[in-house]
Amino acid sequence: MVEEANSCSGKLVWMVLRDTFLLTAIGVGAGAPLAMIAGRGLSSSLYGVKPLDGLTYIVAVIGLGLVALAATALPASRAASVDPLKALRTE
Repeated sequence: MVEEANSCSGKLVWMVLRDTFLLTAIGVGAGAPLAMIAGRGLSSSLYGVKPLDGLTYIVAVIGLGLVALAATALPASRAASVDPLKALRTE
């Protein structure tokens, strides 16, 4: 019974993390080309950074991924530790 509960909580955490990273990937996929277009338009205002600097985009994508992980992991683990029947009864 305990192993089954651990398996379900692990599945719940994985499901939440998967959905979060899917939404993050969609946002990055839509935002990166827009950022490149905006970078070209603002190239005269950028100091020391090229409009299409690959390292800057890579660092930004990794940073967004880490923020999404941090924003999701704690609430997902808390949600997985709550007894579903108890949560339903309080609603």
